[in-house]
Amino acid sequence: MLEKEIKAAIEANLPAQVGDVLKEKLLQADRDAAQVKALTEELCTRKKDLCECDAKLHEYSKFDARNAELDTREEDLNLKVRLSVTNELNYQLEAEKDKTAFVKELAMGLVRNTEYRRELFNSQYTPTNVDQFGNPQYTNSTQSSTETIINK
Repeated sequence: MLEKEIKAAIEANLPAQVGDVLKEKLLQADRDAAQVKALTEELCTRKKDLCECDAKLHEYSKFDARNAELDTREEDLNLKVRLSVTNELNYQLEAEKDKTAFVKELAMGLVRNTEYRRELFNSQYTPTNVDQFGNPQYTNSTQSSTETIINK
């Protein structure tokens, strides 16, 4: 309506050529206004999307912090478990050493010859031969130069 009035005023007061130029300018202004409106709407939707992305990023950063804390706790727990197992194995080793010492003392008490028992418990047995199946074989001799019987 306003446009029609402007066109009528232009046609009445200005020559046709100026009216055509003005008409083109008005059409361009209308197109520009429509384009600005569309771009404004697109900008609003992009801002909304950006806000949603920021919210998700904030939420993910919370998850990252929580996961890092859980990883740290898991590492601490694994360390404690390893230390617990190591301590338990150390206690078992000490108990076995005590048992071995007790059995050695008991056996030493049963053998009356101190030279023989000292050589017997302090010697290391190594296989002398290997049979056809790969099993170690030890010598069966009971006499050696270190097994002297001395009664005390």
